[in-house]
Amino acid sequence: MKYIFLVHSQITVLVANLIILQEQLKREDIIFFTARGTKIKDEKYITYDFPYAETYDAIPQTRFFWISFRILNEFDKNLEKVIGLNNFKLYVPQNSIRGVELLVNHKQCKNFSIIEEGSASYYPFNYMNNLYGNSRRSFWDKIGYRNRIKEKYFYRPDYEKVYSITNEAFPGFRDKCILYIDKIKSTLYDKFNNQAFLFYDNILLANNLQEGQVLKKLNEFLIQKQRFKKLFYKFHPNHTDAQKLEIRNLMQQNFSLELEELDATFSGELLAINAKNLTFIVNVSSLGIYGVLFKHQVFSFSKWLCEVKIDSSLLFGNNSGYKKFLNAMPDIYKQHVNFLN
Repeated sequence: MKYIFLVHSQITVLVANLIILQEQLKREDIIFFTARGTKIKDEKYITYDFPYAETYDAIPQTRFFWISFRILNEFDKNLEKVIGLNNFKLYVPQNSIRGVELLVNHKQCKNFSIIEEGSASYYPFNYMNNLYGNSRRSFWDKIGYRNRIKEKYFYRPDYEKVYSITNEAFPGFRDKCILYIDKIKSTLYDKFNNQAFLFYDNILLANNLQEGQVLKKLNEFLIQKQRFKKLFYKFHPNHTDAQKLEIRNLMQQNFSLELEELDATFSGELLAINAKNLTFIVNVSSLGIYGVLFKHQVFSFSKWLCEVKIDSSLLFGNNSGYKKFLNAMPDIYKQHVNFLN
């Protein structure tokens, strides 16, 4: 039996590693499918860049059957190269990714479990399915992909388990397995005690940071109110190199604090678990939730952007506007994060 983990962020990597420890899975049976540029530091594991999780176009809905047949055959050939004829168990963040459905409905897949991935994991089961799922796939999907893309779910109800690092994740889900974070306690993060961290999310691009004067206001807040002299910051996995460059330039123009960029493999979740007395600055990043749950000070500047025009495609399919998007954030976020006005 092989165990495939689909990871697309540092929190999914962290959860995967905890499952491996807790379930005592053998190293040689583990395969990481990576997406969104996520890197696995430990080279002892087999990794496969999973291109089918990146865009809708990777597995398009089409009435031209020869196109979907070709894509499906390519998908299965690529999978066979990685797992051979072995059966496998699958661990995924969610089911709305079309490539995930092709894996779950593969004849060699024996079952799948859902792993914590951030803010989405803090909504009730029915909330996410009502918002993003529960609609039947088209006739073209069913025929073209040989009945391996069926009903549309964010979380399919036939999962085996859900795995989380906090009690608050997956509220109301059945068969929840809480992972032992004591296994990842480390003093390596002590050097970050009492420091400030800015975590970017997928919504934050240079133009809306500039329009909302976000960085200028943050500089004033951190110096005058919090008395910090240094700020650590980390980009979102979806930021392109060009977007990172734009934002770096803006930061140099607007911050008088010392700035230090954190590597893409740096885990904000491990930081929250291990370090003490941190200050997290976020817009709507799920790091705000982890900051709250592990007893740090968390500030969100999301309200500064309420008058800024934000591309609705960045709001995870929510077309009702940014204010309503904020109102729909998980309760734990709205009730415990300090919103800067």
